[in-house]
Amino acid sequence: MSFLESFGAWWTAAVLPWAVESTLVGVLLLAALRALRRRPPGLRLGLATLGLVKLVLPPFLAPAALLSFGVAGGGASGAPAAGTWLGAVGLLHASGVLVAGAILAQRLRELAWLRREARRVGEGPLAAAASLLAGRLGLRRCPELLVSDTVRGPCVTGLVRPAVILPARLAARATDDELRALVAHELLHLRRGDLWLGWLRAVAVALWWPSPVARALARCQEDAAEERCDDAVIGGGLAATAVYARGLASAAAAALDRPPAAPAVAALGATELERRIRRLASGPPPARSWRTAAALLVAAALVLPSIAAGRGAPAPWTTLIVFTHPDPAPPGHDHHHRHGH
Repeated sequence: MSFLESFGAWWTAAVLPWAVESTLVGVLLLAALRALRRRPPGLRLGLATLGLVKLVLPPFLAPAALLSFGVAGGGASGAPAAGTWLGAVGLLHASGVLVAGAILAQRLRELAWLRREARRVGEGPLAAAASLLAGRLGLRRCPELLVSDTVRGPCVTGLVRPAVILPARLAARATDDELRALVAHELLHLRRGDLWLGWLRAVAVALWWPSPVARALARCQEDAAEERCDDAVIGGGLAATAVYARGLASAAAAALDRPPAAPAVAALGATELERRIRRLASGPPPARSWRTAAALLVAAALVLPSIAAGRGAPAPWTTLIVFTHPDPAPPGHDHHHRHGH
C-alpha cells in the first residue's frame, strides 16, 4: 500500500472510532446540559467535563468500543482510492492538531510574557484582603497579585506559581469592595482547580479542532465554572450581590477601554455580563444536593466505562468495515468465505 493508504488504514482503525464514539457521547451530554440549564452549575460542570474527558481519552483503552472501524481483505474495486481519500482526511486532521498544538505553545509564551510584564501589587488594603481571602478559602499560600496594562479582564494563571492579574484600568476605576469581590472570584477558580479544567478544554479542542461538539462542551464547561464561582462568592458571604454585580460591570467597562492593539487575554463580553448579572439578581444560589453527586456518578458510569481495562474484541454487530484492500486468500479458505464479513 502507498503511504496515504497505510496512514488511512491506521487513522481509520485508531482515530475514527475515537471521533465517532466521543461525538455520540458528546451529543447526548449536550442534550442533557440543555435540559439541565437551570440546574446547579456543579452538575452541568461535571457533565461537560465528562464529555471533554471522553474526547481526550481514546476508545482503544476500552474493553469494547461502540464502533470498530478497520481494514479488511477483499480486493474490492475502488478500495485503493478509498484508502487514499481516508489517508488524506487523516493527514488534514493531523496537520490541524499540529497547528493547534503550536497555538497552545504560543499561548504559554504569551502568558509567561504577560506575567513578566505585570507589576506586583505592593503592601496595601487589596493585598491584605487577598491574603485573608486565600486563608479563608483554604489555599496553602496566597498567589501573587499583579496589575497589567495588557490584560483585558481579571484572570488567574500559573499551575505551579499561581497569580491573580487585574487590568490596570479596572484597578483605577473600581472600588476596594468591588476589587475584593473580583479577586475572591479568581481565588475560587484556583481553589476549585479550574486552571486544570481550562487546559482540559484547550487539549480537547486542539485534538478535535473541526468538531462543533468539542467547542460546545468547552463553552458549557467554561460557563458552568464561572457560574459556580459566582455562586460561591455570594453564597459564601465573600461579597454582597450588589457589590459583586458592580464589580462585573466595572470589569466589562475596563475591557472596553482597552487599546485595540493590545492582545486580548481575558475579557467580559456584554452578553456574558448581562447573563451573569441577571442570574445573580434572580435569587440565592441553589443549595448543594446529594442528588448532584449521584447524578454525576451515574453519568460517569455510563460515559466512561471504556477506561477500565484493556481493549477487547467488539461485538460483531458493532463492527463497520470502511474500506478494503487486495489480500490473497489464505490456504483452505474459499473466495465466498472471505467476503462473508
